[in-house]
Amino acid sequence: MSAAGSRPALRSASARRRLADDAGSAGISTFVVVMTVIALLGLGVGGMRTFIGASDLKAASRAAARAAALEHDLGSARSVAEVVVRSELTDSGQACENPVVSTDPGLGGFEPGGSVVVQLSCDVSYRGLFTPWSPGRKRITVTSTEPIDCLRGGGSQVVDDNCYLGG
Repeated sequence: MSAAGSRPALRSASARRRLADDAGSAGISTFVVVMTVIALLGLGVGGMRTFIGASDLKAASRAAARAAALEHDLGSARSVAEVVVRSELTDSGQACENPVVSTDPGLGGFEPGGSVVVQLSCDVSYRGLFTPWSPGRKRITVTSTEPIDCLRGGGSQVVDDNCYLGG
């Protein structure tokens, strides 16, 4: 304060110049911080979209493998797996683009005591994440294996050392 007590002291010319040079920098700093926060939120949402998409695909492939393992021939298993995958993805609301379902016999072949393998590939889109025209997608592939029940075919036989049918 000055000698009068009511007026602030005059600033030096160099102090006034420094203050003038800083004019408007708060707005720029705020803009940079806000844009950084928005970008980080976008990355977080994109990561969640990928995680949720992979979880939904894994659940669909497990359900398809279980259903395929109950069938009596590989052709029926493939058909059922395709139907189950489409149904599961529709029920989950997952936006799965270009789904590809592959159903093959696993170890031991497609017979009691063997296994069935269902592989599901799908594109998860990032469209609309930052802007309505945002490009980008990620291809996710999941695989599930389900054993074929030893008792499915009935009868009394030894399929292998791990699967004895009958008594």
